[in-house]
Amino acid sequence: MTELSGKEVPLVSFVVIAYNVEAYIQRCLRSVLAQVGAPFEVVVVDDASTDATRERINEVAARDSRVRVVAKERNEGAHLARRTGAAHTRGRFVYFIDGDDELSLHALALMRGIVTSRQAEIYRLGCRVVSCGEESEASSVLVERALNREMGHVRDEEILLRAFGGLSGVRDSWSVVTCLYEGAFCRAAFAAMADVRMGYMEDAYEFFVLASRASRLENAPDLIAFTYYLGAGRSGYGFMALDVFCSRQREVHALVREVAAFAEADGRETLRFCAEWFERECLRTLSNEWTVRLQPADQVAAVPALAETWGIASTCTMLASPLMGRATWVLQDDARLSDQLFHAWRAEWDRLAAEAALPHEQEFADLAAALTQVDARMAMRDAAARIDAEREAELVRAAETRARRWYMRIANAFFPHGSRRRRVLAAAYRELRR
Repeated sequence: MTELSGKEVPLVSFVVIAYNVEAYIQRCLRSVLAQVGAPFEVVVVDDASTDATRERINEVAARDSRVRVVAKERNEGAHLARRTGAAHTRGRFVYFIDGDDELSLHALALMRGIVTSRQAEIYRLGCRVVSCGEESEASSVLVERALNREMGHVRDEEILLRAFGGLSGVRDSWSVVTCLYEGAFCRAAFAAMADVRMGYMEDAYEFFVLASRASRLENAPDLIAFTYYLGAGRSGYGFMALDVFCSRQREVHALVREVAAFAEADGRETLRFCAEWFERECLRTLSNEWTVRLQPADQVAAVPALAETWGIASTCTMLASPLMGRATWVLQDDARLSDQLFHAWRAEWDRLAAEAALPHEQEFADLAAALTQVDARMAMRDAAARIDAEREAELVRAAETRARRWYMRIANAFFPHGSRRRRVLAAAYRELRR
């Protein structure tokens, strides 16, 4: 154990944020306190947990003087927990870790090595991703690949543009917990952030601010610093309840507004451009979650909530891509023209499009053309069905006519026209009809 002596400045301040993670928090803290090779401190922010998280933290803190506990009396979310934790740090560098994750055994040694050999405000390190809960192994592979993709160093505005401007073919990660930050830089950046509660994807806002202020970022994905447990918190790819999705999309909308406000206050054109790109990326993310994480009935029920939060044009932007994909699939086989999911989505699209004029965007024009093709194909199918039905009816009528003629020949043979038997039969028939 590397103890701090007197006024010695720790190399790294590990900021652990915790909310209702009693099952994981001591595992997390053990992984931090097991680090060796340089002096460090641990600032644990308990975000007013309602389970036994705070008790588990205090048990560890009582045994190790490197642990300082900041106990919040009101739950305010991960952003304000990190902001509070950053303000309480003293280290030359700051590293954030969530209470349900853990550091790798040699994380501190890797950090010491990279800050000795390179100079930057932000160092993005590698991570290992482990699926838990309902998450599949395939999900963890995809997330790990995305978080460990970047290589080399990035400078100045390119840092922001690669993460928020579509500068490269694949955007850089905006995860805050994969990075080591120069201490003074980190404390100043978090102090400049909005002092408001944020929800889903709040680290995107935090990294937007950090990236906008940095002059150099070093990528070192080969240095695996921590283990991320996918599915332990709010992350994941499984099915989502309708109320959870509705709440999440409102949180994302508030996040977009905060990013836009920060960019506007800064005044640089690059930040405004990146804020607009970020809004489009959030719409794409919500579109994906609406498509794959909601049950079909919930998809339809969620559309009014989306329209109320984002407006009709933005909601149509979210629906356009999945509806276009479904329309293309339907057009590949006439047997799919009655696909219930396509028609449920189409009904929501038509309802929104009837309420307001959509902007002249190519995506909307392409979708309108595809829907017109579907309508034409359905009209052709219905016309062919009517022709078939009429042909079948004609065949039935012809058969009935032939049958009637056969019976009439027999009737005429036994009951000739004008005969008494014919008149008696006719009278009996009229009596039965009454």
